Amino acid sequence: MHRNEGNVGLSATDLSSFFECEHRTTLDLAVLDRRLTRPGTSDLERRILEHRGRKHEARVLQFYKDQGFKVEDLSAANTEQPEDDARERLIEPAADPTRRTLAAMEQGVDVIYQGHLRHGNWVGRPDFLVRTEVQSPQTSRFGDHMYEPVDAKLAREEKARAVLQLCTYVDELGAIQGVLPARMWLALGTTEIEPVALNTADYSAYFNRAKSGLEAFVADPPRIAPYPEPVEYCDVCQWWQRCEARRRADDHLSLVAGITRRQRSKLEPAGVTQLVQLATLHKSTEVRGIEDGPLTRIREQARIQHEGRSSGKPCYELLRDFDPGAGLELLPEPKPGDLFLDLEGDAFALDGGLEYLSACSNSASLRSTGRPATSQERLATRHTGRPTARRKRLRSKLSLTGSRRAVRSSPTCTSFTLATVKTTR
Repeated sequence: MHRNEGNVGLSATDLSSFFECEHRTTLDLAVLDRRLTRPGTSDLERRILEHRGRKHEARVLQFYKDQGFKVEDLSAANTEQPEDDARERLIEPAADPTRRTLAAMEQGVDVIYQGHLRHGNWVGRPDFLVRTEVQSPQTSRFGDHMYEPVDAKLAREEKARAVLQLCTYVDELGAIQGVLPARMWLALGTTEIEPVALNTADYSAYFNRAKSGLEAFVADPPRIAPYPEPVEYCDVCQWWQRCEARRRADDHLSLVAGITRRQRSKLEPAGVTQLVQLATLHKSTEVRGIEDGPLTRIREQARIQHEGRSSGKPCYELLRDFDPGAGLELLPEPKPGDLFLDLEGDAFALDGGLEYLSACSNSASLRSTGRPATSQERLATRHTGRPTARRKRLRSKLSLTGSRRAVRSSPTCTSFTLATVKTTR
């Protein structure tokens, strides 16, 4: 957000943040009015993600260069701008890369890297603008060519937040060049750079509604700010500590493990807005919209958490009302040759991510060995996934711990994985 001749200027980041969390928009407005100071961004995980994002962006840039495209690099104009949504603020005309972006578009440059767009009170900074030909009989402000936006994202699939950002760039491009781009592109964090095309028409209706909603919210903010409900966006939001501190100070119902937002919305009209209130709710109390079973579960969960806070130590209770032969009862009796196999992954490891990082433990020796797969193994894991390949990888892990001998010595041993139980005979 920024001030533009007395008006609130908005960016693609502002729109996607509003889509994720209206409370975040309230905080950004407070910063704009100097009622709050934006928190720092020293969080280690956040910095790692930003570093990986820049590396991925560089890969996409090299992809276009390798295609033989002429690239106009405007990233130098952004070196002094802060990260996050403030990076898209309006800057002084003397150093305005918006003019350089427009000049490059008029020249017909193939690819514009880190260009700046501005129309009305909206500004944007798409990662790439790629030239395409205008379909006859249309013509653009630049004649026979126009531009479509491309954003580089680490995610392996399209996300609503990223699509909304692209829609903002499309909207600005339509106003600037006189022709609305029919497509927008996402360069996802896959092994190979293959930009994914999205049809603008498929998202325009929702985008227009979201844009109007943000503009109305900013023009006339609600007198009572939206509550900082926990959402997925909290994982990457720089305000997360402030919001979490408030929820804990309020003893908010979201602190109850396993409770849903729908259940919280049903409890609030009944006067239950805190964990302690749910923990002390009488067993005979009924709550409209929540059946007895789910209500009992979340009430008992809140009670245990409340007892733990009061006693200063973790509390737990064993559940007795389970189905015989289900859950952990499916596990056989322990045997000397039992094997425990765990598979984990890291989508951002190395160049293309690591789908399987395995560890195998022998119950007799209690030794555990884990090693990342080689590049050849990663390729086979990602693109084949055939049972034969899986068996080879499993045999490899068994040999690392000497577990083959355990299998031979205990013909009824069991291998334990996260999802299945397999008995070897």
